[in-house]
Amino acid sequence: MRICLIGEYGISPDESHKVTAWQLARSLGQAHTVLPLDLGRWQRRSFWTRLRTFRPEIIHYVPGASLNSFLLVKLMSVCCPGASTVISAARPSLSAFSIRFLPLLKAGLVLTQSPDTEKRLQARGLKTRFMPGGVDVNRFVPVAPGEKDLLKDKYGIGKGKPVLLHVGSIKPGRGVLALAEVQRARPDIQVVVAGPVSVGYDQETKLRLEAAGCQVLLGYIERIEEIYGLADCFIYPVVALKDSSGRDIADSAETALSVLEAMACNLPVIATRFGALPRLFAEGDGFFFAEPKEFPQYIEKALGNNREIKTREKVTRYSWDNIGRQLEAIYRELRGSDENKQG
Repeated sequence: MRICLIGEYGISPDESHKVTAWQLARSLGQAHTVLPLDLGRWQRRSFWTRLRTFRPEIIHYVPGASLNSFLLVKLMSVCCPGASTVISAARPSLSAFSIRFLPLLKAGLVLTQSPDTEKRLQARGLKTRFMPGGVDVNRFVPVAPGEKDLLKDKYGIGKGKPVLLHVGSIKPGRGVLALAEVQRARPDIQVVVAGPVSVGYDQETKLRLEAAGCQVLLGYIERIEEIYGLADCFIYPVVALKDSSGRDIADSAETALSVLEAMACNLPVIATRFGALPRLFAEGDGFFFAEPKEFPQYIEKALGNNREIKTREKVTRYSWDNIGRQLEAIYRELRGSDENKQG
């Protein structure tokens, strides 16, 4: 198949949708002809020339679902008649008002990651399919015995203390202020929050975390797998939030890439029941669901020496190669359906 993947390719892959675009291009490119097109260039004539000349069978918009993304994909379908269109809704940004217009801009298929998003889109007549994100199981691996302390020394983090890690944006919508409460309740551990700056960060949130004793790492970390490697436990505090217009404002993809990366490193994980996580994973073997107010009591369970951790075993099925194969099957099914309609 000729597959055009619309994504953000020209900058450091420090957000889940950027990682997803890169990894899908790599995985699908092993068996198909893939054209990665950078969303940042959509206003240039060369973008549309390359798209039209490529004659894609599939146009897949990866960065997310919004009214603008549906409109842009509609324009692409006009530019490339006969192409099947797909939009990933890993982090939808759709108000109650904007969602009314989606039937007019209907994509061939929307890939969703939560029951709430599925229901909202299906109620407007859109065709959806559950499709989780993936993880690089070759890059994110458990560290060898003794290496954890060496990594703590290398980065000057948590020496002599268990490290409780979160990786994600430093913003109120991420729920990270719950980690300040955890740090106050458990001064015997070191809470570390590693967050990118490419999408900005909230200075007040950063200062409140640091005032509580949390260690904040700002900026792109090229070897982020080493930060996971020095951690003793991973914590994910995001809860579902909507603004007054009904738009989702929780600052996370609904599959939570950082949770998958932590599991690939075989860390114990404490997570809220956000997005796709309850659908993907059952509790046990070092994986715990908890509300933010319950975090302090779950830390003891997660760090207990008598507990066998098998979170990596839970997540390997979501390797990017497996996700690519699942997506390939979805593309073929969509192509068959669209060709039957045209016939």
